[in-house]
Amino acid sequence: MAAPHTFLDILANPQVRDAYLAGRITLVFSNDLATILWANGAGARFMGFATVADSINVASGFEPAICAEVEAGLQHGAPVRISGRPWGGEFLVNTIIIGQLGPVVFLRSVGAAQGGSGVDLTEGLSDETTEAAVLDLSGQAVRSSAGFDPDWFDTGELAALLREAHADGGVKKRFLAKNSAIAVGVLRLSAAPALFLLIAARPEAVDEQSRTIRENSLTRQEREAFSAIARHLQADIFAAVPPAGKEEAPSVSAAVSSPALQHIAARLDEQGAPGPGMPLLLAQLPLPVLIYREDEVLFANQAFLTLTGYETVEAFCQVARPAAQMQQWSMLNEITTPAGIAMPVSVQRQSVIWQDGHSAMMGSFISSVAAEGPARVAKAGRDTAEAEMLKDRTIELSALLNMISDGVFVLDSSGVVASVNETACRMFGFAGSAMRGQPFRRYFADQDAEVIARALATAKVNNRRLATDAGQEVDGVTADGKRLKLHIRLGQMEKGEGYFLLVRDLTPVHNAVSGLLRERYQAEEDSWRKSRCLALVSEEVGPSLNAIVKLSQIMLAEKHGAFANEHYRKFVQDILRAGQHITARMNDVQQVLKKEEAAREPDIRPVSLVNVLNGVLGQMMPQANANRIIIRSGLAADLPAVAIEQQALKQVFVNLLSNAIRFTPQGGQIVISAYHQAEAVLLRIRDTGIGMTADEISRLMQFDAAAAGQGASGSGLQRTKALAAANQTRFVLHSEPGKGTVAELVFRVAQKAQVAAS
Repeated sequence: MAAPHTFLDILANPQVRDAYLAGRITLVFSNDLATILWANGAGARFMGFATVADSINVASGFEPAICAEVEAGLQHGAPVRISGRPWGGEFLVNTIIIGQLGPVVFLRSVGAAQGGSGVDLTEGLSDETTEAAVLDLSGQAVRSSAGFDPDWFDTGELAALLREAHADGGVKKRFLAKNSAIAVGVLRLSAAPALFLLIAARPEAVDEQSRTIRENSLTRQEREAFSAIARHLQADIFAAVPPAGKEEAPSVSAAVSSPALQHIAARLDEQGAPGPGMPLLLAQLPLPVLIYREDEVLFANQAFLTLTGYETVEAFCQVARPAAQMQQWSMLNEITTPAGIAMPVSVQRQSVIWQDGHSAMMGSFISSVAAEGPARVAKAGRDTAEAEMLKDRTIELSALLNMISDGVFVLDSSGVVASVNETACRMFGFAGSAMRGQPFRRYFADQDAEVIARALATAKVNNRRLATDAGQEVDGVTADGKRLKLHIRLGQMEKGEGYFLLVRDLTPVHNAVSGLLRERYQAEEDSWRKSRCLALVSEEVGPSLNAIVKLSQIMLAEKHGAFANEHYRKFVQDILRAGQHITARMNDVQQVLKKEEAAREPDIRPVSLVNVLNGVLGQMMPQANANRIIIRSGLAADLPAVAIEQQALKQVFVNLLSNAIRFTPQGGQIVISAYHQAEAVLLRIRDTGIGMTADEISRLMQFDAAAAGQGASGSGLQRTKALAAANQTRFVLHSEPGKGTVAELVFRVAQKAQVAAS
């Protein structure tokens, strides 16, 4: 992308950013709809371009009929329909002010773009020189373009840049250097959760871009065409009348040999370029005229200064920005002079080519009272029907409210909906007439409706006029009963006893974050299942393999007699070598599992013992029933949450119950109980199995696969001990031969702050 920072500067506009996050087809056009100034990935596809960079600062190609429909939508505040595109449909359109661009036309689809299963915020932002990514506050990529590589940046510098962008919410631009200086732009997309859009130049494109800038990139035909155009403009500006005896300047079309550029040259020959006499002609017109380019006044005639009440052009520029002032006059159809006199006018704006050969905007004004002096102007202002003006302003404000991306509720003093804008109707799936007259509680979850009611009462007591607080997140309820994740801000109306609610739909952002969390948990579950499978293989194969090795060693020692045939000795030697080889490979597996457990930082959170144990019992019951073993669990439902990693707790329960079932004879019992003691929870798993001596327990706790000396349960008990220690949980075994075994686990009770956060 040629100008990634400009892309972010426009995306920083709240209306543009909201449509972008919602996945709508989003476009920004010049005021005359001739040029595409900005587009998201869906907008670029809608206009027929492969990437966002291809669509920016190019002709829109809109037919006159489409332009007329968009203009009508701007005037009446109604949705417009654009056909003849890959995804034709209804669009919302309004005028917004963006920095140096001034007033521009903002177009976005009513619904999300089609053709995808979710919102890809990096769509269309990747090309041969640029990559993009959506990052969280830690710098982790939530989503990125295919060629993006986080190793391009220094982690500390990137984290500092994200924190700075998070603090003030603006666009941040830097050169981040790791192996080379990379131009980076960052914009905060949302505060909660904190998400950022990062656009960066590809490192390999930096040197290439520098080389390309130094070279002349014009073809021979292009150089020929622009040289002819320059000669033509120079002839028009400096030689309005050719000197006698000299030939006239050749036409542009005659000088251009490239067929691809002939139609441009022909139009220039037909229209010509403005000469130095243009300002003199405009100065003599009785019609007020202002010609400007962004915030620069190029020309203003005396009729304009008389109409607006300014003595000089400099005086006008000191108090007004031309682009913004023209936008205001055009919307109000009214000019207010420095003396405070209001005068109705008709304002016309159009694009023209100025004498420097570049485009500019020309504004002209028609006023029936302009020539009658200030007294007549003042009288006309006083005679204007105040009621009619208020009606027009009401219509304009209503149209503006229907164009914003936030839902607006106006409530009376009792909390009944007095009016809503169209955004709120679409958000909740109701018609406006159906929502008016209903209590606001109908559109929010019960617990959140109570919170809103208390906040409204507080606003009334404190006489809070504006929604200056940070707001809060609540759940909304649509017409078909679906839940919406909403962010609301509230306040009291300026006049009267009514309230207003500003509602923003965060559902797309929440869905994106939930999807990422689900993927993370699934990856953790897959990793746990892999480790569990390897551990079970080791536990089940270990005892048998150990027996094979020991018996082979005994047979080779010929303690019970010599071999009758020497071939048998070789066979036993082969068996011993194979067993020792498999034992070595199993040791490798055990070492890998130990290293993974040691390297992984446990994710300790508040966990319900009852819920996790019930899930494990559902897996273990078939094995217990097959062995005719009864499992009894007496855990109280109100046990407090404990602080431990959930997967680790599940693994501990699986290991202990597997051992208890394996070493308890048929008809035996396993009893599980738990007690809450101060800041700890004691859980016991008691079985009526064969039991162990204290020496056996000690050896099992120190189990080493290389020794493989104590049966299948050793690896599971040692793993259980390691998991308990990593999660700050005390694990103790009590046992006597013939009387069974008791496994005790002492868990830490989760703090209230941890429970609230989870």
